[in-house]
Amino acid sequence: MSNLSIADSIRRVTGHEVHEAWLLEARCFPSDETASKETLEYRQREAPELFWGYFKDSRLIGLICCTQAPDKLTHESLYKHIPEGKTVCVHSVAVDQEHQRQGIATSLLKHLLQHVQENFDQVTKVSLLCHDKLKLLYEKVGFQCRGLSEVVHGPRPWFDMEYSISHGGDRH
Repeated sequence: MSNLSIADSIRRVTGHEVHEAWLLEARCFPSDETASKETLEYRQREAPELFWGYFKDSRLIGLICCTQAPDKLTHESLYKHIPEGKTVCVHSVAVDQEHQRQGIATSLLKHLLQHVQENFDQVTKVSLLCHDKLKLLYEKVGFQCRGLSEVVHGPRPWFDMEYSISHGGDRH
């Protein structure tokens, strides 16, 4: 996380900060792709160890929000957290427009991947959906495109992206 300055930090988003996270996501995504405030509250409450914020001078300017699922990211997994799941599903990576293209999304993704690698022994992969224009961002961090997704959320097509987790060489 060499991109962090002294005034920047990555830490868990608290329940008191979910409203701010919801506003950030609403600024970053079209309305048909934005999670409801209730959905974000659920994700923070049920999977706080998978809801991270990038803070600059104590202001939330980026976030990554995830839950776990048994096998893969599906439409149902957008709304349900299964703590024993083998897949971490990234539901949103959002960075305030004025701070985009500064490595914040990459820092959040790398932080999440390291956190999952070190703390989630049962997890074998991290999955997310993205539009075509963001595939390169995720590929640079190590995700592989698995093709068009079956998940429909809004009018534009989504691609399944997957990052394999290995634990001491015994799993992929």
